[in-house]
Amino acid sequence: MSHLKISNSRFEKKKYRANELFADAELHDVWAFELPTGRGHTLLDLREVLRESAPTRANRKVRFLFFLRRLGGKFFGLDSFPKALDPSYLEKLTVEDREKTLEEPGTLLGGFKTLYVFKNEAANEISNKVVHAISVMTMEPLPEGYTIYWAIYLKRKSAAYMTLIDPFRQKYIYPAIIDGFQRKWLAKYPQSEVPPVRPRRPHQAG
Repeated sequence: MSHLKISNSRFEKKKYRANELFADAELHDVWAFELPTGRGHTLLDLREVLRESAPTRANRKVRFLFFLRRLGGKFFGLDSFPKALDPSYLEKLTVEDREKTLEEPGTLLGGFKTLYVFKNEAANEISNKVVHAISVMTMEPLPEGYTIYWAIYLKRKSAAYMTLIDPFRQKYIYPAIIDGFQRKWLAKYPQSEVPPVRPRRPHQAG
């Protein structure tokens, strides 16, 4: 199965909430890949598979790169940042956003904070000393399966940090994450099938 980095403009033309909500951030890059099986799924199913295909379980090179990142983060204190100086996009969610989300805003997914999970689009946020980033995944149905778009927005970044990590991120980390995700998806949904209906998260006012 293939995956490729696509032009930002191709994603920006799509009518996703992310292109409105994160309009003040830089769209850093976008990846596209296919899941060739399954139907009737939502982003909740993708997120469940994503949890099972954590990047720390990828190949040795990627595991080593994540080890170095954790080590550097701990030594230089990269993974903490005063919240007052770096407002979360949670504050920009509308009432409609909160009513549509299938997962509670603020729920943690790894080191990321959930902003929203719609049926076909989800966004997560991470903020630390070197970057304030938003990871967005969207899904579009194919005759059999889905096309997945994975977009990274940067509200704030250290140019030196991004210059350092981008070659490794693009050559090793993202391809390994996507490959692992595709394998887990095919193992979980080997044939076209409709997943059981999930109960909708009750809306909590306020």
